[in-house]
Amino acid sequence: MLRCVFTVAGLLFAGPVCAADPPKVTDLVRQLESGAPGERVIAAEQLGDLGPAAAEAIPALSRAAQTARRLASEGDAETRRAGGCLYQAALDALVGIGAKSAPALMELMVDQKGEIHGEVGWLIAELGQDAAPVAPALAKLLAHDSQDMRVFAAGILAKLGPGAEKAAPELVALFLNPTNKHDQNLVGSSWLPPPPRVAAVLALVRIGPKAVPAITDKILPVLAEEVKTGEFGPAGSSADVLSVLGEAGAPLVPALATIVRKGEDGLHRMYAGKALLGLGPTGRKAFAELLAKETNAQGGLVLALRDYDYHSNGRFPHFYRPDAPALDLMPFVPGLVATLKNPEVEDRLIAADFLCDHPTKVPAAARDAIIELLRDPAVKELLTKYEGYWRLPRIGRFGEPGFRTLATLLDSDSVYMRKFAVEQLRGSRQWSAVALPKLRTLAHAPDVKLALDAAYTAAWLSFDPKDAAPLAGRRFLRRADPEIRAEAATRLEWLGPVGVPHLDALVPLLDDKDEEINRAAAWAIQAGAPKGSAAARALAERKRDRDGAGTLIPELQPEHEPRSPGVPELIDVLRAVGDAKRVGAAFDLGDRGAAAKDAVPALKKLLLDPDAGLRFAAAYALARITGDTPALRRLMAGELERLASGRSAPRFVQCGDPEPDTATGPFVGGRPGAWIAAYAFGRLPPDFPELIPVAARCLERYGDLTAVMSGLEKYGPKAKAAVPALRKVLRREKEPLDAFFGSELKPACSALRAIGPDARDALPELRQLFDSSAVELAMAAGDAIRTITGEK
Repeated sequence: MLRCVFTVAGLLFAGPVCAADPPKVTDLVRQLESGAPGERVIAAEQLGDLGPAAAEAIPALSRAAQTARRLASEGDAETRRAGGCLYQAALDALVGIGAKSAPALMELMVDQKGEIHGEVGWLIAELGQDAAPVAPALAKLLAHDSQDMRVFAAGILAKLGPGAEKAAPELVALFLNPTNKHDQNLVGSSWLPPPPRVAAVLALVRIGPKAVPAITDKILPVLAEEVKTGEFGPAGSSADVLSVLGEAGAPLVPALATIVRKGEDGLHRMYAGKALLGLGPTGRKAFAELLAKETNAQGGLVLALRDYDYHSNGRFPHFYRPDAPALDLMPFVPGLVATLKNPEVEDRLIAADFLCDHPTKVPAAARDAIIELLRDPAVKELLTKYEGYWRLPRIGRFGEPGFRTLATLLDSDSVYMRKFAVEQLRGSRQWSAVALPKLRTLAHAPDVKLALDAAYTAAWLSFDPKDAAPLAGRRFLRRADPEIRAEAATRLEWLGPVGVPHLDALVPLLDDKDEEINRAAAWAIQAGAPKGSAAARALAERKRDRDGAGTLIPELQPEHEPRSPGVPELIDVLRAVGDAKRVGAAFDLGDRGAAAKDAVPALKKLLLDPDAGLRFAAAYALARITGDTPALRRLMAGELERLASGRSAPRFVQCGDPEPDTATGPFVGGRPGAWIAAYAFGRLPPDFPELIPVAARCLERYGDLTAVMSGLEKYGPKAKAAVPALRKVLRREKEPLDAFFGSELKPACSALRAIGPDARDALPELRQLFDSSAVELAMAAGDAIRTITGEK
């Protein structure tokens, strides 16, 4: 943001956003210690930007952080806000300076009262091996009374890698600590802290060769006994610990292989197999041999392989392996193919399903065997036995041959097989087209659930509202079964534009006695009903009747768009409390140009505000109001560069606001900060093509910057340099740890469509998205494909 000491006049009219020569460290330290609140924050930000050259400022930054942390919890709201901003800026500066800041950060992490400040610990971890000098201090925390703190310290040491060598004895002690307890609450779909024993071993493994003696002498004997007896201590099972040991655990491979060969419990075999996969090349070689030969163990081993692959492929990491490399599956393919001949149909299906997850690695003969497996009478018997609740291989992953077979399965004499085929046909609009006539017929099948899913699939496939009509018919919406009524409403919502013509049919459901049906209908109407339609009017009427009680729909949206505020009202907002509102007001004023000249005095007062986001928004607004295009260009380029380089990190604190305002303004869900330059880029007119390359790099780093995509769309073909970044967005390489829940996909399609033929390289990703279950996304991808290729 505004990183330099400047005069207002210099910013607005003549001077650059930042001076040509960097300020002196001594001057910045003086400003840090004696300036006004906003000036102190600016000084800290600039020191961080200087990097290692500002090392002499470390003591002053440390003192500033300590003072700011205290201020962030004391005094009035403005004092707390300024203290929080300075605290964040000082921490960010210390990280920017680098390795020499590690001791200071350690002192900030554990204050004089012995309290632990976790946000500082993660900053130490960010320094990696450069933080080696504080390893002994971190090691002391491995004996902390709190198990959470022990695990936290081990996690930081793991990030230090070889730099944590001196902590090896304490890590062994953590592994053996008798006070460790099993945490029953470690359940989640993204990163979670590991059990203590796993945390200790993981850190030892990452230290490298110098920690091998500790593992061999102290850890392996304990694990060997546990493998032998089947009993293990709390806070990390033997299998979990072994699965992170790598080649250091190779001496235990024979014992685990024996368990796989002789085990009586398939689940036990699965855990032994999972452990083998974690024991480096030696363990994986043994696993591959067992999978190919041990018929009785194949089912459990395939489950182990599936679980390990699922959590190590970079997209769905297990809580204790957040950076595990992807598993090379090729050595295991022969064993998986052999499992397709297993006498047990369940084992055959498990192997077939896993192979379908990796279709490019499946030999043609094995592919044909998997497809043929769905015609096996034993499979239909299994489906009948479990009433359809069995996971069948998704043969559509094999392309046209798989979908051709799925189309034939619509004629199966098993209703469960027909239901499976209908669902799986929603995997490719290209290859499923041949099944459309049969799906339309099945939309009237006697089995109501099969009929409902068939009608939905037909509409999903064709984009034709006529195919969605059965979902709005009496057969489903007047059904006695409340599950069917709610499901029909939900499917109409899922169909997006295709279901919109039928939303009026949901109005009676708003008065249904079942509250869940009310909500399903309300969600569908709110999501797509046009303004003024019978459905939209009915929903608005019910909202008023219920007086916002929330029983009809959780988040009640305003019935009418609020009137756009005038300049005087926006100026009043600038003087109010709540940075998100003030940022939004500043941007709105800037977009009005010279018409907002009366706001200049109020905006100037914000140029020395402690909040960097608010300063940026004020400078943006002033540059646009005064027509200072060069200043605006430099401002945008500088902040986008910071964002692209990763220096504009998300904040650990909320600038002292006890209840930050996130309900209004452009930054719903978080405070203005790291992403503010992206938001500004999206608001700007397409007059700054020189910003496109750096905006694309921002998108490369942070794939959910929808504002950047909106900005790129305005440039049309001129934004072709952003095509690689937009392709990366469509591939969703960060999901799910940094999942964006799909909100970034439609803007990416729109940007690629605007770029036109020069976006041809993105066609593979667009064609894959065209098969999305979200109809609106599929249609956006289809529009982009047609524009890029020139198709009608």
